[in-house]
Order: sequence, then structure tokens, then C-alpha cells
Amino acid sequence: MLAVHSTAAWPALVLAGIVLYCCVWELADLLGVEPKWKLMGFGLLAGLIMGSLSQRIQPAYAGVIGLAVGVAALLRRIIFKRRAGIDAACVFWVIGPVFAATQLQQFSAHASSHQPLGPNLVLLTAGPLWIGDTAALVFGKKFGRHALAPNISPNKTWEGAIANFIFSIITGAVLSWFIGPPLWVGAAVGAIAGVTGQVGDLLQSALKRSVDKKDSGGILPGHGGLLDRLDSLLFSFPFSHVFLLLVLGQR
Repeated sequence: MLAVHSTAAWPALVLAGIVLYCCVWELADLLGVEPKWKLMGFGLLAGLIMGSLSQRIQPAYAGVIGLAVGVAALLRRIIFKRRAGIDAACVFWVIGPVFAATQLQQFSAHASSHQPLGPNLVLLTAGPLWIGDTAALVFGKKFGRHALAPNISPNKTWEGAIANFIFSIITGAVLSWFIGPPLWVGAAVGAIAGVTGQVGDLLQSALKRSVDKKDSGGILPGHGGLLDRLDSLLFSFPFSHVFLLLVLGQR
């Protein structure tokens, strides 16, 4: 909570650093990069590239570009299922979204420095993902009959996906009521989360299946790795950031 609400940049940057370290370490394990410090070193370089790019264009757009580079590298690995030097670019899949999240946090914190509770745009972006994932799990188990992507994630169903989308929109609208932006903005952020979050989840599942791994790591006993918990956020944050930039006039 300190990292989210602080008007200073360092708490969010410290949290981002911890997340990046754990996620890149897990990614190195998934990709079979040894020694892992090689990918960690490229992650530092990728962070410098993202910082330099954000000096030339809006940080929100830089986050989307970083995500796009990372996803392209991941798709190459998933499709061809063999290692290559370009696998190092997969770190942008983590670097881009985390960069977007820190930039969004800073905008939110400075915009609300006179009122401690908001608008909290990070919560507005993350909340629909959490509730949507829970709704997908509950409705998928109870009503799921039609597989969403059986070759990637057999347990996901269309019924669960639809519930995820609907509850993400509702959650976004409810949060906006308390946080500050217009209801339609919160609902739209929820819709973005309901689509991009599920795409990110499927991408992570496809990567694990391509390398024959059940979890990205074991840092969270019973829940897998950190990447397993953040895959939806990684795909959603950059797009939500761009949308909020366009409708709220972030600068």
C-alpha cells in the first residue's frame, strides 16, 4: 500500500525492482537460460532502453512497445519451441508492463496528493483483473461446458471467460465510483482488463506448455511462481495506461 499511495517514487521503484528480479529469474528458468545472470543482465539493459525511450515518447506508449517486443519474442519461442539468442528479448514482456505500472502510479499519486485515497489508478487497473479472475474460476467450475483453448489451457472455459469479462466491467465501474474517474472510464478499464488479462493468462499458459512446465516457479507455495500470479497484469497494465492517458489527459 505504501508503494501505491506514496507521492515519492522510491517505494514503487523498490517494489518494481523486487518484482522484476523474481519474474526475470523465473523467466530464465522457463526459457532454459543458464547461467540465469545472463538474462538478469539483459533485463538491466532492457530497463535502460525503456527509460531512454520514455524520454522521447509518452511513457504509456513506451510500455506498450516494450510489451509488444517481449510478446513477439515469446511467440517465436512458443511456436518454434527451440532456443535462440532472441529469447533474451522476452524480458521486455516483464519490463514493459512493470515500467507502465510505475509510471501510472506516479501520475496517480501526484494527481491525488491533496487527497490521500485517490484517484488510485493502479487499483482501478488491477482490481478488475483480480475480481474477474475469481469470477472466471467460480463460474467456470460451476457452469463451464465449452473449452476456451483446450490445447493451451484445458481448464479454461468460455463460460468462465464471459464471467471474467462481465465482472471486470462491473468492478471497474464500482471502483471508479469511489476513486474519482467517471463511471464509464472505470467500466472501460474493466473491459480492457477483461480482455487483455485473459490473453496474457493464455500466453503464459502457452509458454509453460511449450517448455513442459506446470508452474513458472515455486516462490508462492501452492500457487506457483510470481509470473503465474502476474501474467494477467503484465498484459493489461500497458493498455490500461494508454487508455487512461487518452481519456484523462495524463502528461
